[in-house]
Amino acid sequence: MDLSKFEGFLEFMEEIDTQDNRATQKPILIELQAPYRVYTKVEECGGDSGKALDVFGEEECEEYGIDPEEDLSWKTIWEGKQWFFTYSGLKKHLELNGHNYRNGNRDGGPRDYVQCLAYRNPEMIKLFEWLHALKDELVAEKIKLKNNS
Repeated sequence: MDLSKFEGFLEFMEEIDTQDNRATQKPILIELQAPYRVYTKVEECGGDSGKALDVFGEEECEEYGIDPEEDLSWKTIWEGKQWFFTYSGLKKHLELNGHNYRNGNRDGGPRDYVQCLAYRNPEMIKLFEWLHALKDELVAEKIKLKNNS
């Protein structure tokens, strides 16, 4: 059996097994979240508040017909955008696509949120059992081939 085609899989599984799970039951799912804000009149949402001019700037207020002196209130909502099994996958994605998650820096940049992927989910539990069984078989085969050569 040519095990070279499985090297990437073995490295991937090793990373999954050894990465920081942030005190969350393994296996973890790393969710990339991007912020957006919901704006209303002051006191309607109980979030942060400020003048429209300070929030949007003069150009946007003018473009959208917003009174610059109007008091606004807002809440930041974090929306799930992408999901990853490894931090390195998340990092690589942000290197290539991070520009898509910036909203004029008004809302800040993206963040990651870790959750348990298999929490009481029989399909995910079984999937990861299969992945680990496959990894163990490949490692055993690799050792066997090395000892026979």
